[in-house]
Amino acid sequence: MPRPRYERAAPELKTAILKAARKEFGRAGYEAASLNRILEEAGLSKGAFYYYFDDKADLAATVLLDLYTPSTEHLEALRNPKSAEAYWGELKRINRVQLDAFESSRESLDVLASLGRAMTRNRELAEKIMPAFAPMVAAFLDMLRRGQELGVVRKDLTAEQLSAVVGSVKEGMARAFFPAQGPLSPEELERFSEIMWDLLERIIRA
Repeated sequence: MPRPRYERAAPELKTAILKAARKEFGRAGYEAASLNRILEEAGLSKGAFYYYFDDKADLAATVLLDLYTPSTEHLEALRNPKSAEAYWGELKRINRVQLDAFESSRESLDVLASLGRAMTRNRELAEKIMPAFAPMVAAFLDMLRRGQELGVVRKDLTAEQLSAVVGSVKEGMARAFFPAQGPLSPEELERFSEIMWDLLERIIRA
């Protein structure tokens, strides 16, 4: 994650950094991405970069968090379902919102594929990035607990255990499904999402 002072940086500077980083990660992938090219594109010195970030992994985490922020906001604004039908409908709505956000941008798809692949191969990178998803994990846990209250989500496992199982399955799916290199097509993302939705429902449904 970036250093706290990054949050206090000027909005135009953060925009320039994120734009340059998305371009480079999407083009070259995480491992081959050049920090020097990112800094040149963003108009940032190395000294200034290390004022805001510890390393390239911190920058990658920041880029992913920025991509997922709209989805996080929708999860946090999850409508409180009153029935089983409303519960599954709300889950599907959130899933669709996330897909639409990625499919609307070729660059977002490229970054998602390159950093998603890197996370499955690089445990250190994954450990840097996962804290960025803490708000999404918390919202998902709340969603699971609400499902248990409605009797539509299984209760033989805790919400935390269910979340851990779903996370492991998603990581395994990314390893098996994401192309070894190159961009992720909208069709591939749709297929990945369809399979993950099916697995999610099978895992958590009461």
